[in-house]
Amino acid sequence: MITFDTNYKQILTNACLHCRDPYFLPANPTFIHAGCCSYSPVLGLFEIYQMIKDGNREYFINTIYNHKAATIKPYEIIIHANVHPQFDQLSLNHLSHIEKADIRLQYSVCQFFEPQKGCGLPGNYKNTTCRSFICLSVEDQLDEQRKSQLKKWNTLIYQEVKTFVKQHRKALQSFGMNLQTDVQSVLNYLEVEGSKN
Repeated sequence: MITFDTNYKQILTNACLHCRDPYFLPANPTFIHAGCCSYSPVLGLFEIYQMIKDGNREYFINTIYNHKAATIKPYEIIIHANVHPQFDQLSLNHLSHIEKADIRLQYSVCQFFEPQKGCGLPGNYKNTTCRSFICLSVEDQLDEQRKSQLKKWNTLIYQEVKTFVKQHRKALQSFGMNLQTDVQSVLNYLEVEGSKN
């Protein structure tokens, strides 16, 4: 039911093609059913480094940095999901920010989602959440041994990214470089220093 792709350090399951998790059901049955791919991915220094390491600086600039739905933060980029226009017609002022975000998921589809395939990003460009998340509907079907294995895989994925980001964010801050003000310097830094972990 679940496998660990050692090439890209990601957890995979074919259950996603027929997602039945009630949390990820679209608000309307005519909407695209993207399951957990209704999320707005956050791509950080680790994912950017993967693109640079692959020689895909142009891909990063064109597909991520200049994406029409991108919010550029100092050390990460949010690619906001497509939200169905019907969401804006809802009266949600009485709800908390978290409650609104939960409802927004029912109207959203990730910019990189491809029907019948899932994520359109190469495996090593996916962020930590996208490489590690398995919904409760799938997890609840696992025996204790597989749940334990899932936890180990998640720890492996998160630890690699956390260590990389902590080290390189600190260095970039000390140089006064960030994605908002000097993206090319950040890319140059990652190209040279990223592999020195």
